[in-house]
Amino acid sequence: TIRCTNGTTYDVGLGDGENSTGPMARRMKLGSSFISYGLFKTNAYTTPWGNTGSDRVSGTGTAGNQNINVFGRVPPQATPSPGTYKDNVVVTVTY
Repeated sequence: TIRCTNGTTYDVGLGDGENSTGPMARRMKLGSSFISYGLFKTNAYTTPWGNTGSDRVSGTGTAGNQNINVFGRVPPQATPSPGTYKDNVVVTVTY
């Protein structure tokens, strides 16, 4: 959720995470094992959400709360060891 003054433009970017090389190469980690995943702007899973240029999501404030959805997808891959995999993604809001 973001809340900006009415008429204020903003951009929201998502960092690559701790274990990746870019927005299309995010990985969650458990020990030395990884699970690849992606974060996207829409539920079509075709437009990755990153932290530069057109990879960011833009909007204009309304003076009220505005929900911004992030769509995640784990593509088919070799089955990893069971456990809790983690990653940290930094959210950057510029206005």
